[in-house]
Amino acid sequence: MDERTYIRDCIIIEKDKRILELGPLNRPIISKDEYPNCFYVDIRDTEEIKKLYSGNEYLETTGIEVDTDTIVDIDYVLKDSYQKTFDGVEKFDYIVASHVLEHTGNLIDTLQDFASVLKPGAHVCIVYPDKRYCFDHFREAASFRDAFDVYTQGTIANARMVLDFYFSAVEENSPVKYWHPEHIERILPKNDFERAKTLYEEAKTGMVISDVHYWPFTDEGFIRFLYDCIRAKLLPFHCKEFHPTQEDTQEFLVLLEYDKDIFVYSEKELDNLRNNIESAPLDFFNVYYGMGEQNNLKWEEKVEELQKDIIRKNQILINNEDEFEKYRKVVKEQQEALEAYQKQSEYIAILEKEVVKYRKVVKEQQEALEAYQK
Repeated sequence: MDERTYIRDCIIIEKDKRILELGPLNRPIISKDEYPNCFYVDIRDTEEIKKLYSGNEYLETTGIEVDTDTIVDIDYVLKDSYQKTFDGVEKFDYIVASHVLEHTGNLIDTLQDFASVLKPGAHVCIVYPDKRYCFDHFREAASFRDAFDVYTQGTIANARMVLDFYFSAVEENSPVKYWHPEHIERILPKNDFERAKTLYEEAKTGMVISDVHYWPFTDEGFIRFLYDCIRAKLLPFHCKEFHPTQEDTQEFLVLLEYDKDIFVYSEKELDNLRNNIESAPLDFFNVYYGMGEQNNLKWEEKVEELQKDIIRKNQILINNEDEFEKYRKVVKEQQEALEAYQKQSEYIAILEKEVVKYRKVVKEQQEALEAYQK
């Protein structure tokens, strides 16, 4: 079951709940036909979205194509913040954000803003692209450090993420190509530096660059980001579920529960997040692409365990050398017996051929005798 189906079938089971889906574009997870209290919100109205996806820098860089005729109608256009946009509107039971948060200029501020439109105990369903298995593969991994920098200085601090995106994102977006990178060198970035630099300079002036992936996280990296946000007492959310990226896919799922009292028992939530971090599969990319010292230490411990296991097995071989020598002797005797048997079989086959010839001669002589008698 993929993440989109899981959200519909296993999380938002009650169809009458109030749901706010962010940036649905042409593939909303929640259908209005099935969920009558579902609403779509975006930073642009429907016509502006269709115009944008008729062609832009983001599409050229990533190779993504969108059929503008399939783009859904937007109910609310975001104005400055969710709090201002939905002032006076009944709060929601769910926010659904699929491939949206990586586009937000100020990640921490956006997540804080979510709380202003949620009912107590409401949930945020996040489907997020894992940087290792999409066009962000060759980019530097995001971190709490980067997000806090933007949170304190404003989106002008995003300029280096803009440079990283337009200089290092690639057109290949098939997760299978990255899970089985037999010829990864063929899709290394070839982007024009001057173009990336121009957009970087524009971002430094405060200009908002459309549709950048500002926050390229891995599954484990995103949970570490939440862990640091809880330590810093910045986000009022409990991580209720975490589904790491599965093989040959490029998404992971995080389910957050709004809890304004989370900091009263933050140590419990930190334990929960530590367990989630531990559950993320350890693989080549976790170790070597921006996952920090914690996983590097795990890798070193694993290597040390393997080395100890090899030494132990070698010692067993040494201790049982006599037994192995006896076994080799038995095998040799059996081999010699087999060879003798094969020689006997060959001799018997020769004898059988001679017997056939003798029988033929006897038969001919018998026939000759009978003819003579007649």
